[in-house]
Amino acid sequence: MRLTLLKGLSLFCTLNLIIFYAHCHDNVNGPNQHNLDQSHDKKDIYIGGLFPIKSIGWDAGGILPAVEMALDDINNRSDILQSYKLNLLWKDTQGKDHIGLAAYYEMIRSPPTKLSILGPGFTSIAAITADNSRFYNLLQVSYSAEGAILSNKRLFPTFFRTCYDPNSYSSQIQAVLLHFNWTEVGILYSNSEDFRPSVNSLKKRFDQSGIKIAIIEDFSPGSSVERQMTNIKESQVNIIIGLFHVADSWKVFCQVYKLAIYGFDYAWIIPSWLSKEFWLKSNTFEGLNCTKEQILRASEYSLTIDHSNTNSRNVSTVSGMSPSIFQRRYLNHHQIINRTYRSNPYAGFGYDAIWAIALALNNSIQELQIHGKILTDFNYNDSKMGNIFLDQMKQIEFEDGELQIVGIILTNSNQLSYNDAQVKPLKWAVQSFALDNHIPVAKYRFLLVNIGVSPIQLYFMSTLAVIGILFSIALIICNFKFRHERSVKMSSPKLNYLVLVGCIFLYAAVVIMGIDNKDWANNSCLMTPWFICVGFTLAAGAIFTKTYRVYRLLTAKTKLRAPIRDHHLYAIIFILLVIEAAILTAWTVIDPLRSEIHYKVLKIPTAERGTRYCGFYFQCSCVYRTSWFATTISVNGVILLFGAFLAYETRNIKITSMNDSKEIAICIYNVILLCGVAIAVYLTAPKHSGITYGISGGLILYCTTSSLCILFAPKMIRNFKFMKQRRPSCSLEASCNTSVMLSYDTFQEKENEIRKLKQEVDRLQNTLQELSYNDTRKCDTKNGERNDCSH
Repeated sequence: MRLTLLKGLSLFCTLNLIIFYAHCHDNVNGPNQHNLDQSHDKKDIYIGGLFPIKSIGWDAGGILPAVEMALDDINNRSDILQSYKLNLLWKDTQGKDHIGLAAYYEMIRSPPTKLSILGPGFTSIAAITADNSRFYNLLQVSYSAEGAILSNKRLFPTFFRTCYDPNSYSSQIQAVLLHFNWTEVGILYSNSEDFRPSVNSLKKRFDQSGIKIAIIEDFSPGSSVERQMTNIKESQVNIIIGLFHVADSWKVFCQVYKLAIYGFDYAWIIPSWLSKEFWLKSNTFEGLNCTKEQILRASEYSLTIDHSNTNSRNVSTVSGMSPSIFQRRYLNHHQIINRTYRSNPYAGFGYDAIWAIALALNNSIQELQIHGKILTDFNYNDSKMGNIFLDQMKQIEFEDGELQIVGIILTNSNQLSYNDAQVKPLKWAVQSFALDNHIPVAKYRFLLVNIGVSPIQLYFMSTLAVIGILFSIALIICNFKFRHERSVKMSSPKLNYLVLVGCIFLYAAVVIMGIDNKDWANNSCLMTPWFICVGFTLAAGAIFTKTYRVYRLLTAKTKLRAPIRDHHLYAIIFILLVIEAAILTAWTVIDPLRSEIHYKVLKIPTAERGTRYCGFYFQCSCVYRTSWFATTISVNGVILLFGAFLAYETRNIKITSMNDSKEIAICIYNVILLCGVAIAVYLTAPKHSGITYGISGGLILYCTTSSLCILFAPKMIRNFKFMKQRRPSCSLEASCNTSVMLSYDTFQEKENEIRKLKQEVDRLQNTLQELSYNDTRKCDTKNGERNDCSH
């Protein structure tokens, strides 16, 4: 048996292992006679042939020249079928079951009567025809049908084959796996009678030898293999045994290419009937989304365990030829030379099949004479003659053969050996960072490396977040200390507390979202949206609501029925928090964020064979993650738009202590600009690195800190300067107290005072209008008394 390594476009490097190649051996009395008395009359006898010639995959055209050679050799012999001339009538099955079955029945119904059937080439057709041949008392000998189901003599008692029984491949596959220390494999097979017995045989062999089957995937012939290939990819097994026909091989290797299950890390062991150029016909398959070059690339360095084509002992067989002479004759056949057919590795099996039929018929002649019959007396209802043919076929023996090219399986120990003069080196695919020949391993031992948030990055970001929290606490203290100062009091100090508390939440979110620990990862995923959304709502909501009060107070065309006090603004912020909490609660209950661990194989060279570095990282995920994010971003985006509107409307108000429109506009600009940049980088940055955390955490830190500095730092600096300038100017305690008392006027008190002044002005205007009206009436009642009126 040979192990074939597929490499390159047309280079076919072969590793041949010992198998049993069928060369017929029979005890024929007397010397081989090649020169016949041409005047001797011969009776014609016929055998029927079924060949897949116009097949979409593998074809048996190259077997026909070998069959013709066998017929010529047999008919030119005087010691075999001496009184008969053996003829072949064949039909093309096209490799299709229904066409093959139709050809079979047409051959039986059409005269002359056939004594045997040669073929067919595929197991599926052979199983159908062999099941019927026993009812017609027909011997059937196949040259290439290797399905394990055909070995069942209870189902197919009259079926024989000269090709190799696939059940015997199990021991050779086992020997190869053990030689390369491939103790863990995967199996992908077509779920049909052609391959199920072979898989069962492999299971038994592997169980006895300690080879673990990591995954077994099957598919229906002609169906998609995408799901099965994905499962094999996820199983992380590197050695895969594939059992399928040519038509399915294109789909398999198309998925192999798409999922990158090929290269120096993998070894595919595939059927021997896939020719060295099987990918060339892939473009004839409809619905295949791969080019033939891609299929070639995916199948490079695949291995096939195959029978040897010739007997390396180079001794004469019953045909009178040695294997080397047969090979020379076959390759010089006119149909091979003129390329009517391409050479076929199964040609020797076709040659042997004709000889096996001829020997069985020849050995039956003597027993038929006892019953007063000859070969031409056979008909499909003659079970007695059929049983005689069957008994003689069972006595045909086959010689063992072996061929060594780059490796030999020793039959006594079932071990793979390279110690032979004809052995050539077996070369594997080379990885980019390997210095020597790389042999795939059954399964890699992975060294886990955290490629998520590094400890240094977490410590750095957490340090900045803690500094931000301390800065917010310092501003809270300053806000409390200067709460009676005019610049602070008119900016609503109570709402400033909410702004600063919201910023503390945002700083804390930076620390929480960076936790990359298996025990805390799930809690981090759940808590991060809460801290970010609540913090943003408190901070942005408080800033924009106090701006809304300024907007209503100073831009209203009619006077307000009642002043807008702090508790009114608290109610607005509370409503915003309720909306955010409702969305977050639904998210947490219905589709909570959970930490998922992801792995990525790293291309880092290691000194130890079979070892790989595997990076892992945690990622928060849920089913409808995008929808939930879009919902929360939309709500917070509405708050930003409302703030932008208020900042624009209050831009012309000259009271700087009340109007923060310019500062708010700068903050909104920073947030929107940086969010756009962050989203763009997030979509392009690798998700398995700390870049995502660095971008999102850095965005929160920058936007929060810059907003605090823009909104609060100028006020606090101005108050500290005012305190230093004010204390030396107070020569008397009374004047200082007066100055301090004058600064204690609250915003509400000023608002009430303005309202009272407006009411007083209205009252005086009404009184003035009333007096003017009375004077006019007096002038009208006194005719001619102008002096009085004018006076």
